[in-house]
Amino acid sequence: LIEELFQKKLTKVVISTETLAAGINMPAKTVVISSSTKPTDDAEERTRTLTVNEFKQMAGRAGRRGIDTIGYVYTMPYDEESEETFIFLEVADSNELKSKYEPEYAFLSGYFDNKGDKTDLNDFLAKSFRTYSQDDATHKENLDKLKFISNGKTRVLVKHGFLNVLENGQY
Repeated sequence: LIEELFQKKLTKVVISTETLAAGINMPAKTVVISSSTKPTDDAEERTRTLTVNEFKQMAGRAGRRGIDTIGYVYTMPYDEESEETFIFLEVADSNELKSKYEPEYAFLSGYFDNKGDKTDLNDFLAKSFRTYSQDDATHKENLDKLKFISNGKTRVLVKHGFLNVLENGQY
C-alpha cells in the first residue's frame, strides 16, 4: 500500500527500515539514512553495522529513473564514530556477491515436463547469476559445475521414475 501511495505521489515522505527500503520499488529523489547500524536478533549484540551492500542498496533508491538527473543521499551521524562509519560505507567497494543457486529436483522435473530440452536448460544455466563472471574461464567453470549438478539430479529423477527419457533423448 505504501509503495502504491508513494508511486502515485499521494505520500511525500516515507520513513522506513532497511528491510523495507531494500525490498520495494520506491525510488525517491532524496534518501536520508539516519543510522549506520541495524538491530539484530542477538540478545548480547543488539545492533550491528550496516554492510556496504545494505548501505548501497538503500542509497541506490535516490534518484528516480527517467525523472531525476541526480539523486541525493544524506547521512545523519550522531557522533564522530558513526560519521567515520558513514564515510567508510560511502566510499567502500561493494562486498562480493556469491550466488548459491542450484537447480532443485522440483525445478528440473517441472522444467523438463514443460520443455524437455537439455540444450535450453544449459542456455538457462549459462545466464544465471551463479555463472556470471567477466572472466570467461571462471564463467565456464561455474557453468560446468551447474551442469554437473543438474545432470546428476536429472539422472536421479530418471532412476526413480519421475522423468522419462524419450527416444530422441529428450525427457
